[in-house]
Amino acid sequence: MHTISVAKVCRTSKLHALVAPRNMPLTEAIQRFVEDINLRGIFLVDETGRLTGVLNKHDLLNWVRVAFPLPAEGPYPLRAELRRAVMAETAQDLARPDSVETAVTLQDSLAVALQKMVRHNLVDIPVLDESGRIVNDLRLSEILAYLLRPES
Repeated sequence: MHTISVAKVCRTSKLHALVAPRNMPLTEAIQRFVEDINLRGIFLVDETGRLTGVLNKHDLLNWVRVAFPLPAEGPYPLRAELRRAVMAETAQDLARPDSVETAVTLQDSLAVALQKMVRHNLVDIPVLDESGRIVNDLRLSEILAYLLRPES
């Protein structure tokens, strides 16, 4: 697994993630999640197509906790996450500042990809080229399917 590159797995699938401008209004980002129940995240890019953040369902759940009155039970976001949820107007505003760190490159190993998925509790991460532009997404299911193949 340490010698298998992300590129080998990415060759077997097409891009499934939504790539959107970082200044997409938050209401539009939420609508995209509503319309596509299989959508796990939105990869946010700048004007040159470089990754600037990832908006995922955890971010939206924190926004829901702020936007709607909920009973005071269960874990709640840290102060910084709460502030980000209250102030968010665009998708980038709601995305965690460190979400760019979830990305892998085509040259990274599957071990690196799995470590990032586990560390950030994600099942879908962006795959970047050498310029920081999104070329694909990598899903946990794709890695597992690749590793379970007899020739792997």
